[in-house]
Amino acid sequence: MRKPRPKTPTPQEIENFAAKADTIPTGESAAPPNPRAPRKYKSIAVPFNEYEFAKLEWLCEQTGMSKNALIRYLILTHAKALEREELLYQHQIGTR
Repeated sequence: MRKPRPKTPTPQEIENFAAKADTIPTGESAAPPNPRAPRKYKSIAVPFNEYEFAKLEWLCEQTGMSKNALIRYLILTHAKALEREELLYQHQIGTR
């Protein structure tokens, strides 16, 4: 029984492949991430020292939030503040 031979690409197929090799996908065609999507994308383990962990527990007691919920909330709040600051900075540069 004969082995099937792999198809040899045509010069045009080789050229098309080579042209795509230098491009960097931008991801613009994809939809933006859903903030309410299930949390199955990535997970991290964050080591804390005793002082940091005590502060985290104190904040959780004060807010009534779980540790994970509090960390997520603080990350998103800080990111939003930095985005506003960046927009303000860009606006100030544009008006000078």
